[in-house]
Amino acid sequence: MADCEYSVPDKDVSGDNLYGPRSCYQPFVDWAWNSYHFDSDWWQDGWGFDDCCNTDKPLARAFNGLWVLNYSAEDYQNEDYGSSMLHWAGRYVREQMSGYVLRATCGDKIATTFGAGCTQYRNDVKWDCTRYQRDGYESCSWECCDWWPCSWLCEAVSWVCKGWIWLTTQTCVAWGYVASWFCTIGNEIATTKRIELYLNFFYGSQKDVPGRASTFVHECRHIAGKSHRGTFPPGSGYGSGDGADESWEYDGAWRWQAVWLWWFYVDGKRTTQALRDKAKDNANFIIQNAFSANPGFIIS
Repeated sequence: MADCEYSVPDKDVSGDNLYGPRSCYQPFVDWAWNSYHFDSDWWQDGWGFDDCCNTDKPLARAFNGLWVLNYSAEDYQNEDYGSSMLHWAGRYVREQMSGYVLRATCGDKIATTFGAGCTQYRNDVKWDCTRYQRDGYESCSWECCDWWPCSWLCEAVSWVCKGWIWLTTQTCVAWGYVASWFCTIGNEIATTKRIELYLNFFYGSQKDVPGRASTFVHECRHIAGKSHRGTFPPGSGYGSGDGADESWEYDGAWRWQAVWLWWFYVDGKRTTQALRDKAKDNANFIIQNAFSANPGFIIS
């Protein structure tokens, strides 16, 4: 931490003054530390391990994000997946992070997940195979003449074609699973599965306390197998190149982050109207800047 340079923004605006006293509660600290798998070696030397209630330091600011993630619903003890996202997002993140550790380090990004690539690879292969099957079926369907035996022969060839597409699709999907299995074994040997949090997570302009909570949702959507498959649109506030989701319908990490912020704006409890309004602004920023194909709406 001594090598990092950062400044602490207004803690009333970020919500750290509001949430700090709530997360500075030893039973919560112990529960969050174990449930979200903090890697202790990476939270010492100025990161807050020995000063976990000091909201100038990263550890307390991470705890604030996790507090909001778990306690922003009215009846927060209801974590049923049939309820709104405010109820179950904390559970979702805990479940996805099983086998992962949480680290803090220097850097100007927000967060990165390491070790989720095998799941993403399998899902991407499955998506590509499914698209191949759909396009193949369409190429096997053609207009047949009405007179026999031409019509019968045409239909028979069409079914043979579709059968071949089906067989090759299953082989394609099976290869995705086999390859991801080998990938996972290699990953276990070569890579510590982890989420790394960087300085912009703790101190960035979009990373007030609810923004930090939404980032956990974003990163865990990657663990669930949703990689970024799009490029940022022209003029995006996130820059250019890879890192966007292709569309809202893709149901990826950016959508999940925006939806959590949306729910917080609409129904977040134990907070302030200013933080709820900021959550709406952050969600709209994502909607307008993080999708290759603009979703076509904003939150009003």
